[in-house]
Amino acid sequence: LGIAMDLSFKESLKQMGSLNVIEVYPSYDMMPSMGSRRSEGIKLDDQAVRTLEQIPGVEAVMPSKNAYMRISAGKMVGDVSLIGINPELMEAFDFKVQKGRLLSSSDKDAIVFGQRVAFNFRNPRSRNQEVHIMFGPGPDMPEEPPLDLINDKMLLTWDMSYGERRSNKPDTDSDYTPPPPRKVKGVGILEGGFSEKAYSAYINLNTLEELLEEENKARHVDKSKQRKEDKYQNIKVKVSDIQQVESVQERIKALGFQAHSLSDMVKSMKETSRKMQAILGGIGAVS
Repeated sequence: LGIAMDLSFKESLKQMGSLNVIEVYPSYDMMPSMGSRRSEGIKLDDQAVRTLEQIPGVEAVMPSKNAYMRISAGKMVGDVSLIGINPELMEAFDFKVQKGRLLSSSDKDAIVFGQRVAFNFRNPRSRNQEVHIMFGPGPDMPEEPPLDLINDKMLLTWDMSYGERRSNKPDTDSDYTPPPPRKVKGVGILEGGFSEKAYSAYINLNTLEELLEEENKARHVDKSKQRKEDKYQNIKVKVSDIQQVESVQERIKALGFQAHSLSDMVKSMKETSRKMQAILGGIGAVS
């Protein structure tokens, strides 16, 4: 029973991502009176990437930046979690397409979409719109997405009211004018699953940095403040041998970072499995 449960746990978790990948975030000091505070000197930057690459057992390290933007395609609009990454690392981190191709290093305005992103698009001028991003097709949901993310012409914008009816547009900061929309091209749709990949869109990291710079300029963000912030929101670390994930994760924590992996959940599930076996064994002994 225990072996069967462990195998079932692992198969379920594989749908959520790779058991060989560790998620790295900046560390925070907990201050009871003031909430949380960033640990001084611990940043997610290029130096952090180089340090993580030197840890024995690490196969690849992928830093990323995130943004939440709107994509317009004809009458359809969708708010998308956009992640900037190094295209050359996609294969190492098990990105696989069901349609089209992955990003290449020469891509500038190309996007690869998660399999469920298309179900987040709607026609804001239609009164009968439903958004199905959480689960995609289901008993009462359309089998096909409302648009073709590879062949349809698209615009990417920071204006989160773009395409809305005038009456639906929220009041905005009068000092803020969004940067002009940028033409983008969908080049691939990732395979299914329930991981972050299924619900996100991926673009060249250099392009996302350009977009963020344009947005910060439009919002008059102080450059000195930007320099104090982390260069990356997240760094993914792939370990070559699953047996080394726990030890590599501890090494990363020792450097002062937060580190999490699906292997943490495996350990928790195994502990639950052992407790269930003990309970069932006790019931069997009594009977």
